[in-house]
Amino acid sequence: IHGCVDEFKLLLKKADVDLRTTVVVLTGDVVNKGPDSVATLRYARQIGALAVRGNHEEAVLRGVRSYYSSNKGLPPIDRYRWITGLSDDDVRWLARLPFTI
Repeated sequence: IHGCVDEFKLLLKKADVDLRTTVVVLTGDVVNKGPDSVATLRYARQIGALAVRGNHEEAVLRGVRSYYSSNKGLPPIDRYRWITGLSDDDVRWLARLPFTI
C-alpha cells in the first residue's frame, strides 16, 4: 500500500469488498513512499486489517525509537519526517505486527 490511503480505499471499493464480512490481510509495507502513511496506517487499523511487519514497518519502528531516544532532539530524515505524526497507539500497533500470520 506504501502510504497510499486513497488508492487503498479505491481498490477495496473496486473489488467490492464488504468490510463487515471480509478480513483484509496486508502483507507488509503499509507505510512509506506514498503521500499519507499515517492515514493509511490508521485506516488499516480502523477496518481491522490483519497485517504483517514488512521492511518498511521495521524501518519506521527503528526511526521512531531513534527519534524518541534522542529526546526528540534529532529530526528524522525527510522521508521519515511523517513519523512525528504517529500517535502512541499507532506505534504500538506497528510494534505488535507479527512477522508471519
